[in-house]
Amino acid sequence: MVRGKIIIIVLAVVIGGTLLVRHIIRGEERRVLDRFDALSEWISKDSSENIVQAAQRLRGLRALFDKTCALEAHKDYLSGNYTPEEMVGIAVRARTRFKKRNYR
Repeated sequence: MVRGKIIIIVLAVVIGGTLLVRHIIRGEERRVLDRFDALSEWISKDSSENIVQAAQRLRGLRALFDKTCALEAHKDYLSGNYTPEEMVGIAVRARTRFKKRNYR
C-alpha cells in the first residue's frame, strides 16, 4: 500500500515537473516570437505613410536591441556591431527605398 502511494507521488511530481518545464520553454519561445512580430510591424511600410507616422513606428524599434547588436548580412559593408540608434538608422535607410513593404 505504501509502495503504491510512493509510485503515485513520484509520477505526479514527474508529470508536474514536465508540464512546468514545457510551460517555461514555451513562454520563452512566445517572447521571442512576440519580439519578431513587433519587429516586423515596426519596420513594415505602408504606401500612404507620412514621415511622422514612420518616426512613431521606428521609435519603438530601438527597444528591441541590446546595447550592442551584431548584424550579419550578405553585404560586408552592413555586417558589424551596432548600437540601437545605429540599427534604427539602418532600418530608416532601408525603408526609404520602398514605397510599400510588408515583413509579416
